[in-house]
Amino acid sequence: MHRQLERKTDFVLRPVDMYRHAVLCYQTGVFPEGAERFRRLRAHVRQMGFSALRLREYWWDARRRKRPRKTFVKVLRITTEFRAEGYIQDLDQNVMLRPRQFTPPPKVKEVVECHIRFDFNGPLAVSPRFFDSSS
Repeated sequence: MHRQLERKTDFVLRPVDMYRHAVLCYQTGVFPEGAERFRRLRAHVRQMGFSALRLREYWWDARRRKRPRKTFVKVLRITTEFRAEGYIQDLDQNVMLRPRQFTPPPKVKEVVECHIRFDFNGPLAVSPRFFDSSS
């Protein structure tokens, strides 16, 4: 449906639609396309001068729809206690994470359990306690 709308010359994609399409790609296992769509969304927002929307969605477990899928992130680089980069083998992609959110904060090369949360910038590895405490 999203691809059909994109082909229409009179249809204008809104950032929220672009976000939903990128998330849908991840939910259906089309990870490279999802990553590319998030890249385009970020470029579109910068180009148009929009402020980023506060949207959040989880990578849901296909068997238990009300629960986010558990996965693991290998910490590759820590910039600050608020910013790090890790690798998610299930996605075959590097993602951002915030070491301070994990208890204890992970170290470089450490593998920790996480959930994937999508915000306007793309996938973010978050501590499972964030979902568990809000449900």
